[in-house]
Parts: sequence; C-alpha cells; structure tokens
Amino acid sequence: MQENYPYKLELHTHTSPISPCSAISGADLAKEVAAAGYHLLHVTDHLRIDTFNLSAEREAEIDRFLNGYYKAKEVGEKLGLTVLYGAELSLTMLNNEYLLFGMNREFFRALDNVFSLRPAELLSFAHTYGIVVVQAHPFRSYMVRTGPADVDGIEGYNLHPNHNSRNEQAMAYAKKYDLIATSGTDVHHPTHVGRGGIRSKVLPKTEAELATLIRSRDYQLIY
Repeated sequence: MQENYPYKLELHTHTSPISPCSAISGADLAKEVAAAGYHLLHVTDHLRIDTFNLSAEREAEIDRFLNGYYKAKEVGEKLGLTVLYGAELSLTMLNNEYLLFGMNREFFRALDNVFSLRPAELLSFAHTYGIVVVQAHPFRSYMVRTGPADVDGIEGYNLHPNHNSRNEQAMAYAKKYDLIATSGTDVHHPTHVGRGGIRSKVLPKTEAELATLIRSRDYQLIY
C-alpha cells in the first residue's frame, strides 16, 4: 500500500545540453520534478562516445558531463528534493542503452574502453564499482534484448510519451527471468514529468544507497 512506500523517486531523466535530445535544463528539471511531488530525482544523461570526450582532461570532463546534475542539485537543495546522478550508457556495438545506478567518479575515471564492451563485460566492469546495470526500454523496436545473465535488470516501465516501449512485454520478461524491474519517465521535456518512477519506504541520500534500494527490489513501480 502507498502509505508504506511514502517516497516518490524519478529514475530516468535527461538534461540539456549534456543530452542533445533533451529540451529541459537541470535547474528546470529539478523544479518540475519537485512540483510533481517527487522526493528524489535521478539524473541519467546520455553517456556515449559522442557525449563524453575520452581525450579531454578527465576530471574536467567528468564535471562537464555532470553539469546538468550540478544545476539540478543546486535547485533541489532549495526545494527539499534529493538529486543524485547516474547515466544512460550506450555501447558502440549495439543500439542498446543501460541505466546505471550507484555511479561514482571512480567509474568515470576508468571509462577508457567501456563503450566498446559487450553487455556481459559491462556488467562485470560496473559491478567492480558497485553499480547496478538495468537495460533501458529493452522492447523498443531498435533494441536488442540483453541476455538475462548479462544484466541486473530491465526498465519494465518506460513512460516516454513519444515511444512505444512495449512495457507489458518488458514486465513479462523481467518476471520470466526474475530480473530487477524499474520504472522511469525518461524525461526529455517539461511536459513529460510525472509519469513514472518508483515508490520506496526509504529515501536514498547517496548514489550507493540508491543502488542498494534497486538491488533490494523493495519498492513499488509507478506507471
């Protein structure tokens, strides 16, 4: 019941200009998410070979990539909204995208070959840094479903209004293979906010705590 899961968490969002497809700044994202009654915002900008410059000075590039998160966090602190960062990582060998929970700077510092990894290699690499790997919208027509042994979970509900994510199939797949299932709005525009996410008993305060919550599966999906 909802009273046992009082906290609303938005798990899948993108900020402009870090995610080129997004039309909402980090600051505005925090305002909209807080206004929609959420307690936590997870910023998951696109982490790809074209959005993260592997040749740049690494610490400066990490901060550039996290700029949307920083702006969201600054506003969130004024509104009582917890703001954490993750990423939606793309592998060059596939069109697949993976939501990463429990991100940390150590992972960013070791990124050099990550975009060329296979899904199983990504999973092993991410686990080294305590990160949970969830395939985003695996049943969209251009996705290749990752084998259940090569991912921690899948996004069972992706509530982006302009995509057919075939959420019922995704949830059936998660149930069949006993995978973690998450829900997220996949926010790219102010009008997207408020469609998905999870309800939890506890409110994570750090990226590591969010990863622990996702692993526990002790939450309700919003859809």
